[in-house]
Amino acid sequence: MEEQFKTKLLEESERYLIMRNGKTETGSEPRIDPEALGSGAVKIIHYISANTKIKLRAVVGATVRITEIFYEVGDNVKIETDFEAETGACVSYFSFKNNQTGGNAGYVCETRLGSNASLTARNLVIGQGQLNFSQNLFLQGKNANLEMKSVIINSSSQTHDYLFNITHQAEQTVSRMTNFGICNRLSKLNIATDGIIQKGAKGTDLKQKNKGLILDEKSSIAASPWLEINEHDCLASHGASIGAIDDDELYYLMSRGLTREQSEKLIVGGFMNPLLSEVPEGKVRQYLLEWIDASI
Repeated sequence: MEEQFKTKLLEESERYLIMRNGKTETGSEPRIDPEALGSGAVKIIHYISANTKIKLRAVVGATVRITEIFYEVGDNVKIETDFEAETGACVSYFSFKNNQTGGNAGYVCETRLGSNASLTARNLVIGQGQLNFSQNLFLQGKNANLEMKSVIINSSSQTHDYLFNITHQAEQTVSRMTNFGICNRLSKLNIATDGIIQKGAKGTDLKQKNKGLILDEKSSIAASPWLEINEHDCLASHGASIGAIDDDELYYLMSRGLTREQSEKLIVGGFMNPLLSEVPEGKVRQYLLEWIDASI
């Protein structure tokens, strides 16, 4: 299996971990401790066949780049991820989650940021069967900073539920969250975003956006933004926009010789570009593009 991953996902000389049900099975040398990640880049590939708990931690002051791929996810599994960025850690974290078997899968992700920690998070989630996703983020330390973009694709002909919960617990914390939802093939997508500013979290700045793109007449997307503000000295805003592909855009592209399917995929590609443009060229980007192409 390691050679399969190397061929499909790993570039030459990359640092990596291959984890089976949350436990390290193999990896590059010297071996990396997922619960004490120091500075550098690491690729983490997951193989999930049972209920799983995953723990990741960026240590104090580390500058870490994490690329996480859930390569194979079994049916009827619950995956719990616990991630912590300790004081002063600077983390870039890309995660691709799916349930390609077409069965049931649940993701519960908890993230904690310490003082002066920063997290740039990018999520791509594609559900082929029933999927429930919950992301809870806690800005626990002063000057913690979160910037997150997620692309969610539901082409399963089923209902998928997503909850993003950001809680500001300390002063001068900043969060920016944007979700891009895409729905087709008679599917339904529910995206709830909760922003909570606790009492005493002075100087907090919270902004949230949801954007939805519906690709057929019988699919639907619902966005439910919600704010709970318990501090006067703060800034907070949220917004949502949902619609179908613009007919004028389709007409323009088709008038240039593209088929309707090609035109739709080009427009969807532009919709997802804020996330995909940040994925470096290489095996992982090609792997993601294959999954996206199969899902839209």
